[in-house]
Parts: sequence; C-alpha cells; structure tokens
Amino acid sequence: MQRPLIIAICGSLLCATPLPATESMVAGPAGHIESFTCTSADYELIRQGKPLSAEEIKFLTRLYANDEVKLKNRTCEMTLRLGEINIVHLNADKLFYPVAEMKQPPTLSENLWDTLKQGINYLLYGEGEIPTRTVSIRGPKEEPLQALVIPFLQTDGARLVEGDRTLNILWEGGVPPYRVRMYSGESKSSMLEKAKVMTRQVQLDKHSFAEGQTYRVQVESLPESNCKAKLSESQCVATGHFTIVASAQLPVMPPELKQSALTEEQKQTLFVAWLLHPNHSNRVTWGLEAYQWVATGQDKFSKWVASHGKW
Repeated sequence: MQRPLIIAICGSLLCATPLPATESMVAGPAGHIESFTCTSADYELIRQGKPLSAEEIKFLTRLYANDEVKLKNRTCEMTLRLGEINIVHLNADKLFYPVAEMKQPPTLSENLWDTLKQGINYLLYGEGEIPTRTVSIRGPKEEPLQALVIPFLQTDGARLVEGDRTLNILWEGGVPPYRVRMYSGESKSSMLEKAKVMTRQVQLDKHSFAEGQTYRVQVESLPESNCKAKLSESQCVATGHFTIVASAQLPVMPPELKQSALTEEQKQTLFVAWLLHPNHSNRVTWGLEAYQWVATGQDKFSKWVASHGKW
C-alpha cells in the first residue's frame, strides 16, 4: 500500500516526499512542539525506541504517546503543547519529558496546511485522497477548552503587505463570544473593532495600511462568556503584532514554480502553500499575509478542490 504523500520544501523547490513511516504508524497525536531556542541538533526526539533525525525536529512537529523529548544542551529551551491546554517547558531544570497519551484536535494552522496539502498533491501528482472540503475553521463547540492564541501572530516578525485592504484574523481557544480589536502601534484606542463574534475567525473593515506602520491585534473572550471561570485570565486573551511592508519585500516565487506551465491561479495556490509550510521560516514572517489569500479566496479554492485540483 502506497504511503500518503506530503509536500516538502527542497531548497527553493516544492517536491513530494513520503510521510514518515513512524508518523503514519502511530495513532493520534498527543501534542506538538510549540517553540525552541537552539538548533534542532540540540534536541532529541525518540519514537518507538529510535531517535528521529534532527531535520524532523521542527516547529509544529507532532508528538505521540510514548515519545521521549530530551535536551542535549542545558542552555537550550523547548516548549511543548500537549492535550487541551497543557504547556510543558523543557530547560536546565527539566531536561527530559515522556509524552503520555492524550487526545488533541489539529490546530487551525495545521488544519489549513493539511487542506492545502491535499489539493496540491492532486494538482501536481494526481495522488492522495480526494479533498472534498474547503479550509475548515472548527466551531467553538467542536474542541476542548484551551488557551486563546492567534496562530499567525504568536511570534514577533509577522508582516503584511501595504495597501487598502481588509484584515482577516483567525484564532483558537478561549470561549465565545469574542471581541477583536486592532490598534495602531501602542495606542490605547482601537481603530477597528468587532464584538460578539461567535466564530473563531473575523474580517475587519477595510483599512489603508501604509509601509512602516505597526499594528497589534487583540482577541478576547467577552465577560458574558464566563471564560475566566473555566480558564485563567491570561488564557482568555491573546495579542499579536505585525508590521506593514512594501510588496517588494514579499519572498520571490521559486523559479521552478514561476516558469512552470501551471496557470497563474495555480501558481498562486502553490506559492501560498510554500509560505505556509510548517518547516519553512517564511511561515513566521508571512503566514498572516498568506492567510489573507486563503481567507478571501475560499470560494475559488472550494471550486478547485471540488474539481480535483482543476480551476
């Protein structure tokens, strides 16, 4: 039986690689690697008694029951997200952690990547399962309680291209209803706001974003959600920052993709997936920008996946 394919980045190329046998054989992820401070070689991840390669230790690497995570360098740190709302910090005081069996639904960013991945495999190779859904944003009742986070604004460095445009934000965790606010710099007065939001995504009104400006977005569970009685106060609010840049700063499309015989829309789909790839540094910087295309192009994307990858 042929193993499922995933899209990987080979230098500047998009290429297909088999899903690692160790991952396809283990049922149900228990969590994932949230962040780490050193190189992958400074950590060890043991699965089924065998260490994974350093290349497999990366941002959002999934963790399974009976995995063992170790720090090889005492000066390094690593954060693991496990189960519903559990965060584990490895450091000089805690060099080793055995992963227990837990049930955790995929994060929004993983959901987004997995859906793009299915469509891309069809577009390039005609393989994999038929993608029959658009990018799915789970409703609040479909997942256990967890801390509120904004996936594409979790770390510093997020960028958005200048222009008159709407801003699409998605998040996970917390308890509805939510309030979403956008501020200029460190101003205490919000510029844009949406309240009583019941889903975990929202489109803010059109705004003129000029190069060099910085903004912050805050998502919080409203008092009537009773979130603070279910989670801690800090877990009921999330804030992220982003900077406006010129379009010339957007990464260049890989030449192999740009020169391909695909249509411009198909090239754009692959380019967005390249920016969103879990093992690519572009994801931290350009994940927010890439999500804007996915959010505003869902009708087009839906038609594409429904026709098995043909526009």
